[in-house]
Amino acid sequence: MTTQARAAAATNRSLAPREHGAYGQLFAPMLASLLATRITFTSLAFAVAGVCAFYAHEPLLVLSGQRGARAERELLLPAKRRAALLLGTFFVLGMAGLWISNAQTRWAAVGVGVLGLSAAILSHLEFLHSAFGEAWAGSVLAALGVPIALAGAMPVRLAIAIALAWSLAFAAGVFAIKGVISYRKTTTRGGAIWGMIAVVTGLVLELKWASGPVMAVTPLTLASVLLLIRVPSPKALRKIGWTLVGFTVLSAALMVLTARARLFESPIGQPAAGPSNTR
Repeated sequence: MTTQARAAAATNRSLAPREHGAYGQLFAPMLASLLATRITFTSLAFAVAGVCAFYAHEPLLVLSGQRGARAERELLLPAKRRAALLLGTFFVLGMAGLWISNAQTRWAAVGVGVLGLSAAILSHLEFLHSAFGEAWAGSVLAALGVPIALAGAMPVRLAIAIALAWSLAFAAGVFAIKGVISYRKTTTRGGAIWGMIAVVTGLVLELKWASGPVMAVTPLTLASVLLLIRVPSPKALRKIGWTLVGFTVLSAALMVLTARARLFESPIGQPAAGPSNTR
């Protein structure tokens, strides 16, 4: 292949993340956390840093050879440039957010960073394509909303409850799709049934101490349960994916309404004070 042909091939190949379902898992919790609280420089810094880390995933996969020798050969230079730009921005904004945030928010951000590192390791081991791996990746993306919410003065209990509800709802979507694929191959839903039961059980337990976030993700969870029960054709996977994205957007809107109601009203109807996001 000539140099011009390689350049053309590289141009036609995207360095955007290929896991399309992950876009909703990233942006829905992140935007919901931003809109449910007051937006600060710290919350925006953590949000943009998280987006940069997410988009750096594909260039890093190319550079590590996990997209194949041809992709590494054709996309080497653009992958290096994009990875350097995204990781550099991630580092600068992440450090700025850590510097000006309070201790609680700082520890939450560091915790999300550790979770992100674990997801990167699992990706390198090619474990993220399993049901557990995809559920874990969704939980990591949902966790990004915690430091963002804390930086906007959301109570820590509510921020954690929201992230947990998102994680369980995303896991329900993973098990629904895995069950559809398994049923069409083996006429059984495999372990997806047990996974869905575990998710629903987790949401019921959370309902006792954080009803608002659970009710917000109920549309997305119910859609996933129905998909697993009805088992549409795998040919409709694209349609299924967009359906789940639609319910994710609906759940995000409900999450904002629920979080704002709980954030700005105390149990006796007085404005609730949130922690400061600066030292």
